[in-house]
Amino acid sequence: MKKHKFNLLICLLCFLLAACSTQDAPLAEANAEGVATLSFSVINYRQTSLDDVESGDGTRAAGSVDTLAHLAFAVYDADGKCVSTVLQDKGAADYGSFQASLPYGHYTMVFLGYSGSAAVDLSSLTHINFGDDYVPNCFLRTLTVDVDASSTGAQPVTLSRCVGCFTITCQNGISSDMDAMTFQAQGGGTALNALTGYAAQVATRSGSFSTQNVKDRSTKQQFNIYAFLPAEQAPMDFTLSATSSKGGTLRTRTFPSVPMSINKRIIYEGDFFAQPSGSSAFTLQLENADWDEVKQTY
Repeated sequence: MKKHKFNLLICLLCFLLAACSTQDAPLAEANAEGVATLSFSVINYRQTSLDDVESGDGTRAAGSVDTLAHLAFAVYDADGKCVSTVLQDKGAADYGSFQASLPYGHYTMVFLGYSGSAAVDLSSLTHINFGDDYVPNCFLRTLTVDVDASSTGAQPVTLSRCVGCFTITCQNGISSDMDAMTFQAQGGGTALNALTGYAAQVATRSGSFSTQNVKDRSTKQQFNIYAFLPAEQAPMDFTLSATSSKGGTLRTRTFPSVPMSINKRIIYEGDFFAQPSGSSAFTLQLENADWDEVKQTY
């Protein structure tokens, strides 16, 4: 009986030792690979309102700068696979601060700031998009990082605008029965290649702006169309139509070969509903430090 108990005790002891060995093995393997925690701080996630004009002394009126509605952080491994994403909305306690704990290796890190309410798709490093042919005012920074034992400390990140903007200004307001301003844009793109900072591909884009909630239709109205560009500078064609649910198309205007550039805002001003009044030469006006602005009459 004593021998039987002794053998049982030996078996139980072997089982416990085997169990401990099985639990420790993955931990030892993880430690052997190495993991580092990186911290980043986005230091400029503010945008200047498109209607703001810098004063003569170089200052801005109070409230002229607004925080970008959203920030996104995505990490891609050496094969370009997205391994981590963090999305932040304006007002969050940790807005602008990001951390990533990663095994040693080579990574591409993308920081994105954007306006609007559309959800961003970060699954592809070379094809970031917002769906439904939508492009917001957008800012980008892409970093390539080798994570190893020396990868410590916080790193500041500066974002740069990665879109161009076409603005149509209806100087004399809009028609009383106008429900929407529709547009078609050719020569730009709706998806971003974060490696190049340019459009992932050139595509025709269509969209519309509802005007049903505009109360005072006699005042100036503006419509801003953002686009990712296939290069730092690229011509685009725009066709805009004022439409009514009662009477179809009220007025259509075309703007061919608009010289779009990243971080440049091209503004066409005029009476949208009048007969064509010709055009004048482009004049460059640096009305604020964020956008280079070019105005053209129509």
